[in-house]
Amino acid sequence: MADLSRSYQQEDLQEILNLAIARQGKSAEFTREQLEEIAEDLGISAIDLRLAEQEWLTRQDQDRQKQEFNLYRKRQWQKKVISYTLTNGFLITLNLAFAGQISWAWYILGFWSLSLGIHTWNTFKPNPGDYEEAFLTWQRKQQIKQTVSSLWNRFNRFLES
Repeated sequence: MADLSRSYQQEDLQEILNLAIARQGKSAEFTREQLEEIAEDLGISAIDLRLAEQEWLTRQDQDRQKQEFNLYRKRQWQKKVISYTLTNGFLITLNLAFAGQISWAWYILGFWSLSLGIHTWNTFKPNPGDYEEAFLTWQRKQQIKQTVSSLWNRFNRFLES
């Protein structure tokens, strides 16, 4: 039987409730009304609930943007690998065709391999500070693109009317 006199820390309470909700099944969805009822039962004010929900939405958006950024970084890396492979393949072929062996192409291959290795490391194992800085730069560029696109669309609609 459950011990009714037991008390729980906030982190423990959150973990227990998360486990209980997870046990209900993966398809368990709650309405806004149910969320408000649960918050009321837990003594959470409507203002705190609204602020928490806004913070959660902000975090969700931030996570989505970071996923997009990671995909962007991976695509940039893939472009570099393709460029590296094609160019060095061409240079090695050229070197073999004219010299009969790989001589000078090794130098280019070596320096470019070093550069690609550093880029690979920075893409997949970035320094947290550098990652955040690159993410914020990418995020600003995305916002500028969105603003310019929005202004361009408004301008076109203005011209059409």
